[in-house]
This record gives sequence, structure tokens and C-alpha cells, in this order.
Amino acid sequence: KEPGKTSGTSCERCGTVFEAQERAGGMLRYGIPAYRLPKDVLDKEIDAIVNAGVNIVYNKWLGKDFTVESLKSEYDAVFVGIGAWSAWNLGCKGDDAQNVMSGIDLLYRVANGEKTYLGKNVCVVGGGNTAIDAVRTAVRLGAENVTLVYRRTEAEMPAEAEEIRDAKVEGVNFHFLAAPVEVEVCDGRAVALKVQNMVLGEPDASGRRSPVPVEGSIDSIPCDTIISAIGQKVASSHIDMLELTRKQTISVDETSFMTSVEGVFAAGDVINKGADIAIRAIAGGKYAAIAIDSYLKGEAFKPH
Repeated sequence: KEPGKTSGTSCERCGTVFEAQERAGGMLRYGIPAYRLPKDVLDKEIDAIVNAGVNIVYNKWLGKDFTVESLKSEYDAVFVGIGAWSAWNLGCKGDDAQNVMSGIDLLYRVANGEKTYLGKNVCVVGGGNTAIDAVRTAVRLGAENVTLVYRRTEAEMPAEAEEIRDAKVEGVNFHFLAAPVEVEVCDGRAVALKVQNMVLGEPDASGRRSPVPVEGSIDSIPCDTIISAIGQKVASSHIDMLELTRKQTISVDETSFMTSVEGVFAAGDVINKGADIAIRAIAGGKYAAIAIDSYLKGEAFKPH
């Protein structure tokens, strides 16, 4: 609003953050394990933001406690950075068993201090950084046999090479060229993961070799807990006003980070192509802030 004027909470002229959780930090706090990102380091970064004059209001959910429309009516500019907190299911029979969870759910529980027992045998499906974080967290929770299942080879894994190496050092087993086909269930609980063994086929037009099933070759991996870490998506059902992409992310101009509604900006995992690494989300927030500053000043925005 106009300089010197506020319309509710204090320090609105400095900016207000509506945070869904009890503590700030988003995926940096709840999605990245403390052994990789110490939370005292994160807290110092957040304290610097608060000390600069930003007001953080906790336990406020978009779609429940407020809407984009309500914020737009109260503030001159709105930024949406809610991330991609929903996980893809395994997509096979039995994946709704009691002891099947998502990688982000596991990491959230641990970061939130919840007591989590996974059993002796843990199987994680996926090849990205979340999958590696999940297997290494399982090791730290006392699991004796931790297996990562990935449908391609190690060379195709999107996870950082250093993280893969560290997981191997910590005793994680890697089952490459395998895809889940069924969760074996007994009395409502998963007891094993059936996987279809694969080989890499001929390169496609992009040069990437797709996995091809080996007929009749199926393994069964005993599991006390199965963790799906095959990707994350945006929970978009509570996003109002804004145009969404076919992937149900928020559609933005990648130069200005402006959404389909003037004065509303977005960046990070919630936009366009969806979930990515944390540093790109941080960079997106930085450039969006520059764009918002130009917008509020009525100046032409200079693309990054």
C-alpha cells in the first residue's frame, strides 16, 4: 500500500510472508536432511531476512486461510512460491499399502522431529536427489538393508554424483535397470516389491536410450517399508485466479515471472516445468523480487 500506511499486520510496507508450516524455510528445512544442510545455518539466513524487516506469519495455508484473490485485493504485489509438496505414487498394484510412503513425506517427518521407524529392510524407488536423501536417511534411522531401485543405469541418474558415492560408502544397495510392477501386500502392509528387470534399448531422437523390459525377468525385494521418490508435483487445486499449465503448475513469463494476473508473480518449483533443484528456486525468487521492485516503482524491468 502507500508508503507509511498499513492495512492489518505490522510492517506490510516491508513485506509479509505467509508460511504454511510452524517454521520457515520450506523445502530447505523439511526436504533437505540436516546432514546436508544444517538447520542452524538455515536459521541464520532466515533471521537475516526477518531482521531486514520482513514479517512472517506462520501456519497460514493458501486456499484455506487466504486466497490469491484476497491477497491481491490487499497488497500491491503478490508472490507465490509454494513449491511442489505432492509426490507421485509408484503407479502399480499395492502402492497404497500402509507402509508405502513418499520420499518427501519421510524427509518431512524426520525434519519435524517425528519418531520414524522403517524396519530392517527399506526399498526406495527413484534416481534423483530426493531418492538419495531418502536412502541415506533410512540408513541413519537404523535400517539394515537399504536398496535403491532405479529403472536406468547409474550413468543416467539425475542425483549428484557425490551423493551417490556417499550413499554407496554408507552401505546402500543399488538395483539398476529395474522398475516396480507390484507391491506385494499381506494384511494391508507391504512385504516385498516386485520389479521388472530392464535393458537399455536403442537411442531415441534425443539420443537417450529408454529402458526396455526383459520378458519374464522379475525380482522380488523383501521390504518393511517402501518409499516412492520418483518425482514431486504441485498441489494446484487450491490455487485460484491464476492460469495453469498442462502440468498443473503456474504459468509465468520466464523473463518477468509475472503470472496471468497483473501484479501476481511466482517462481520456484510451482511454475512452468515444475520441481527442480533448490538453488534454481532461490535464483528464481531473487529475479522475481527484482521484477516486483521494478513493477512497484513503475519502471521498465530489465530481464536477467
